[in-house]
Amino acid sequence: MNLVYNNKCQLDYSGLIKDYMPLVKKVAVAVHRKINYTVELDDLIQSGYIGLMEALKKYVPNDNAKFETYAITRIRGSILDDLRKNDHLSQEDRGLYRKIEAATSNLLKDNHSKPNATEIAESCGISVDEYFEVINKNHVHSVLSFEEADEYTQVSSSDDVEEQTKKKELMKLISKEIKNLTEKEQVVMHLLYIEDLDAKEAAYVMKLTPARVSQIHAKIIQQLKTNLN
Repeated sequence: MNLVYNNKCQLDYSGLIKDYMPLVKKVAVAVHRKINYTVELDDLIQSGYIGLMEALKKYVPNDNAKFETYAITRIRGSILDDLRKNDHLSQEDRGLYRKIEAATSNLLKDNHSKPNATEIAESCGISVDEYFEVINKNHVHSVLSFEEADEYTQVSSSDDVEEQTKKKELMKLISKEIKNLTEKEQVVMHLLYIEDLDAKEAAYVMKLTPARVSQIHAKIIQQLKTNLN
């Protein structure tokens, strides 16, 4: 990072913000895709901007962490924090999602083919809009749950040796748990977190419905949280 100072020998934040706003947008776009575009991109960018400001104020240059790497962590963290504040998956939503899961399974069993959104919604006695609203809410909730674990395992240069050791051990446990998943479950995690596809894109690749991908994803997250606890 090239530090720029004004004529009063003060750090020129305006210049740095201008330089790094493309990075904010890049991180925001990546999160936007991962949560199936369920939140306005501008809102994510605004949250990321706050993270960039925090990064600029708190970054301490050292040999272990480049500013860009540090900033990405802060930007992403700020975006996810704001998403968590608005992550309201009610008991009613959870119940309806379980109903959707059951309806999807029953229709698949009865018709021997993948049910579409309209068929599932009709089976549940809800509108297609309500169906997608619950699917999206659950998907965002699952993504945030996984990201929370991922954030904890990221080793910061400011952590002490004991904390770094704990995080590395947790990373090993998560890797071990993922290896114990079924082949289909591992493919879902690979497409969502390595290939960075959204649920619809992953569904197309796997020849499944987005609801089924979301269902598998939610099951994996719950399984990981249970086993790691």
